[in-house]
Amino acid sequence: MRVRLLSLMFDNTSQKQILLKNSFWLAAADGAGRLTKFLLTLYVIRTLGGFEYGRFAFAFAFVSLFSTLFDFGLAPLVTRELARDRREEARFAALVGLKLSIGFLVFGLIVISGFLLSPDSTVRRMILVLGLTLWFGELSATYYAFFRSHQRMEYEAWLGILGSVALGLVGATLLGMFPVIESFAFAYLVSAVVVMVGTVFVVVSRGYPIALEMDRRVWRRYLAMAAPLAGVGVAGSIYIFSDSVMLGYFGQIEETGLYNAALKIVGLAIIPMNLVVPVFLPAMSSALSKPHDVVQSLFDRQMEIVIFIAFMITFVVFSLASGIIEVAFTSSFAVAGKVLQISIVMALFHYLWSPCHQILVVYNRQRQVFFIHLAGAAVNVLLNVILIPRFSLYGAAIASALTQFGALCLFVGAVARYTPVVWSLSRLTPTLVAAVVAAVGLCGVLLLTSPAGLLAVAVTGIGGAVGYVACFFGVRRIFVHTTLGRGLASRLLSESSAGADRAAKTEA
Repeated sequence: MRVRLLSLMFDNTSQKQILLKNSFWLAAADGAGRLTKFLLTLYVIRTLGGFEYGRFAFAFAFVSLFSTLFDFGLAPLVTRELARDRREEARFAALVGLKLSIGFLVFGLIVISGFLLSPDSTVRRMILVLGLTLWFGELSATYYAFFRSHQRMEYEAWLGILGSVALGLVGATLLGMFPVIESFAFAYLVSAVVVMVGTVFVVVSRGYPIALEMDRRVWRRYLAMAAPLAGVGVAGSIYIFSDSVMLGYFGQIEETGLYNAALKIVGLAIIPMNLVVPVFLPAMSSALSKPHDVVQSLFDRQMEIVIFIAFMITFVVFSLASGIIEVAFTSSFAVAGKVLQISIVMALFHYLWSPCHQILVVYNRQRQVFFIHLAGAAVNVLLNVILIPRFSLYGAAIASALTQFGALCLFVGAVARYTPVVWSLSRLTPTLVAAVVAAVGLCGVLLLTSPAGLLAVAVTGIGGAVGYVACFFGVRRIFVHTTLGRGLASRLLSESSAGADRAAKTEA
């Protein structure tokens, strides 16, 4: 039994086992990271106050605007190309050199622009420290792409857990010894250094390439492929972090802290998304050489899982938002409860479009992904300019939710138009109907409760999730097996088949 369990967690034996193994390890790492950051944030807020946390959130959001420039869209491309053709591994040393060079330029840009952004010396120092943190983190992430191409995400997970432990221990120590907000930033930096050292150890011990090369031909080839994804990353960073930056720029530092406190809860809520979505990328990339039904089946399975999880988490958090905020951040943060209700709806839309984003990348449609995110960034900045001065942090949350909804609509259309994947209505409709019915019922019941205290909120949330699961599978079973459900499914199947035929002709 023990040998079988170890084989399940560490060996690659079948597609389903690989997906389960990678999902487990990524969930463990992502959960540990987010939970550690969340607990440290609680400590900072309760010890230093919302205003000091707002200064950190402002600096962190500003640096995060540049985060995707460090990667320049290379990570998913490296995973895709190495998964398709192992001969590409001979060029990996040149890609490490490319990432190092890009990081040097981006860090310089952060230092200069950060100095111009704020006259606050503390914010400037944190921008410098967090910029180094992101640079070191992206150097480690270069090898994460290599691990993913080999379906060895457990290595990435181990390093992520190591970073979480380092962040927790160093953060608690520094904040205890030096109770100033800069200690929080330095804890992030030390954690990134520890992970980078751990990455080198894993790479050397496993015999992976660690050489550094400067090959301009490889650089030009990969930069040309990655440019649309880099644009996607920049645009995505703008509409993810511009709200916090603009709140801080408008002088609403305390509101920035309140807003980001709510976003910390949202960050915990999207852990399952970060578990489900990445593990399908190498599997779908490898399946391109197989019959189209393999990719279609993987995409449908991913969408079903995402729909089920997204509606459950969204409506549990929406219904208990006020109680969650007061338990986590005390009653002084009560105004963030409404922000959390708006922001968790944003997370729902993000859940739903993530598989669409990924399948477009699999089919080399980075250009379409770029234009969608560019449109989202433009709309988000415009909405923030209009709504933040009038509605403060609530305006920022509304702008983000509207932006994510628009992105969802555009991604759904892009998948239908630019890939051979079709929307399998006969398969997805029962899942979507069951999720909506279960979520609405769950929300209606939970809104009638007013749990106060950690135990009451936790028990209510768990009970609501269990009720959602029971209702979901009950409704789905009824939908699939009733006469009405079978009739609708038959009609949807014929429409889906017709769509598949049209897609096949378009592809031909």
